[in-house]
Amino acid sequence: MALFVGVGLIVDGLAQLGVSVDHVVVEGHAAHAILGQAEDAQLIVVGTHGKGLIRRILLGSVSRQVLSDADRPVAVIDLPDT
Repeated sequence: MALFVGVGLIVDGLAQLGVSVDHVVVEGHAAHAILGQAEDAQLIVVGTHGKGLIRRILLGSVSRQVLSDADRPVAVIDLPDT
């Protein structure tokens, strides 16, 4: 539930800045679902998180696959540990 509240706050904040954001919840392999939903997007934004050395060296596997397979710009945001 906290995730949906957080997404709502981000979308509301961006709307106040005049940025249009669409968000959906879909089932399936994460990278494929993101890329499938982003067909008309100008920018794909994904989060990444990791632990210790992994955080410094590698992106998460979903972020890495989206970056690799996307045919449009991708912004990867480092998410804080929860």
